[in-house]
Amino acid sequence: MHKVLKAFPCSFDGIKAEPLNVGDERDFGSMAEGLKQAGLIGELDAKSNGGVALRDDGPTVTEYVAAGYSASQYPPHGYASRSTAEEIAEAAKAEAAKAKADEKTAKAAAKAEGEKAKMRDAILTDLMKLSDEDLAKVVDAEKIAVDDGDSKDIVLGKVADARMTAQG
Repeated sequence: MHKVLKAFPCSFDGIKAEPLNVGDERDFGSMAEGLKQAGLIGELDAKSNGGVALRDDGPTVTEYVAAGYSASQYPPHGYASRSTAEEIAEAAKAEAAKAKADEKTAKAAAKAEGEKAKMRDAILTDLMKLSDEDLAKVVDAEKIAVDDGDSKDIVLGKVADARMTAQG
């Protein structure tokens, strides 16, 4: 059972929508997780838990997060919280900060990859201007390993890759 947190129309049978009001208690079945994530419904508090007592042997928020779960989903379904509101808020704040740092790292990595791609494209553009004879001289001078069957595009790629590697 869950409690409606925001009024919304719900179609339990897939045909007819029933208006639900804040505070209504319903069993949402398989829809519950999606509705909870959307913030439309929440768990019943211990006093109105349908007469079923919440278990008190669950994890603390620290243990819950260490096990790989999100602090925003604490406490687990059917369990009473063993952490204070401050501990839960702190864990959620730390989780958000880590997500922000991870996003920043990912953006920096994507930017670096983009810059490498631009650099490689610039090298290829310069190499494409060379005649076949001049390209052969570059391959010999830079000691690039090429096979007899390599097309000019493959050779250009090998030279560009070797130069990128040399630049670090």
